[in-house]
Amino acid sequence: MKEIFVKDLSSGKRIQGVFFVKNKVMAIDRQGKPYLIVLLSDKTGDVEARLWENVEHFSKLFEVNDVVMIDGWTQTYQGKLQIKLIKIMRSEEEWNFEDFFPGRRREKKELIREFNALFNMYLRDVYLIELVDLFLKDQDFMEKFLTVPAAKSLHHAYIGGLAEHTLSVMKAVVKLSEHYRRFYGESFNHEVALVGAFLHDVGKIKELSYEKSFNYTDEGRLLGHIIQGIQMVDEKIKSIKGFPELLRLHILHIIASHHGNYEFGSPKRPKTIEALIVHYADDLDSKIESFHSHMKEIRDTSDDRWTGYLKHYDRFLFVEPYESSELEPSESTQLEFFSDFDE
Repeated sequence: MKEIFVKDLSSGKRIQGVFFVKNKVMAIDRQGKPYLIVLLSDKTGDVEARLWENVEHFSKLFEVNDVVMIDGWTQTYQGKLQIKLIKIMRSEEEWNFEDFFPGRRREKKELIREFNALFNMYLRDVYLIELVDLFLKDQDFMEKFLTVPAAKSLHHAYIGGLAEHTLSVMKAVVKLSEHYRRFYGESFNHEVALVGAFLHDVGKIKELSYEKSFNYTDEGRLLGHIIQGIQMVDEKIKSIKGFPELLRLHILHIIASHHGNYEFGSPKRPKTIEALIVHYADDLDSKIESFHSHMKEIRDTSDDRWTGYLKHYDRFLFVEPYESSELEPSESTQLEFFSDFDE
């Protein structure tokens, strides 16, 4: 059982424990002597470690994506915590991978209850119910769906991230559908949008691996989750007798177009209102979670009001929100903002 975590480290202490190796670089010092820079991590964060002695010997004893046993001392260098290694080698023991990756934020049972509640409240179409039911009763699919991250690093990059992202997108789609059905209800089907939201990222259970690290599978790199998702959903659809071809095209189009634009890896752009709603709900949810994660990291570690430059977004993010100045209880009243408006 892992006992020491990155968040618990402090300077000037002897440390013996297990960590995950995110990166490993051989470098040369000013005297021409090799040393090793290792990025160690667990579910609570990352810490840089350096090995100065017996470098060639220990370098052969582990690789990137290994869980390693280390022995060393913590120290502060240029204001940042670092580990000076004495020994480092691959651990041959079996470890709980959830100790080494950002952990799930919500329990599986809670997520399943919310998925079921949404489907029970909004689904009435017999074919869509059967399609959803095929996925929910597929134990291998559900175990992976409730465990895999939504991305390697950009958003919801933690155990269970895909299911949490999917549920959030579905809830946003419900709200957007309820709003726009008042005006354009005859132009789109809210059940199609909801099921499309549920299925839009299912291909990620094949695209991403998480057993040893958050990374891409060979199939994921060669095909990508959009193609994989279309294949998975179409296979289920073909097993449903009488499934309408028009409904099949609507669902598969949502998956094919949910990235929105060609430059973002979308083979098709949204051509239905359902696909448009899912695309923007997906894009908004992923960006808000990503923004929040970058901002939270700054709030938790410094007093800065700005993040560093984020290459993916080509911008800095402002961290400090405005806190509303609310009316005193005695002043609370029904405001009539347009009371003097002349119709």
